[in-house]
Amino acid sequence: MSFMFRHNRIRREPATVPAAAAAERRWSARTPLAMPVKLYDRGRCIDTAISHDIGLEGMFVETRSLVLDKHTLLAVEFSLPEDDRRERYQLDALVVRVDAHGVGLMFVSFQPHLFRLLQNKLYP
Repeated sequence: MSFMFRHNRIRREPATVPAAAAAERRWSARTPLAMPVKLYDRGRCIDTAISHDIGLEGMFVETRSLVLDKHTLLAVEFSLPEDDRRERYQLDALVVRVDAHGVGLMFVSFQPHLFRLLQNKLYP
């Protein structure tokens, strides 16, 4: 898979997208949550952004100068408070929505511990 920068735009060609992930279908509500996130492409940080909202299966990230194409695979890193500390998580995600403010990400890998933590924090 190759990618190229075009005016801070990342294009991957060809993008391999699982058939089930081709259309975004939310099964949990999103909760407003502004927190710093980092976006990675093959282990390299490509942007630091702010989340707008998060749900059990994805999040919307407000990007600044970086524009990503729909169906781009990347990793998103964020931290959440857990007990007396902050735990950092990194998940693979697929860009499923692109607009003038940022990108909608659908998590394509998940950690059971993080899933339970999000459930408890977002839907007490």
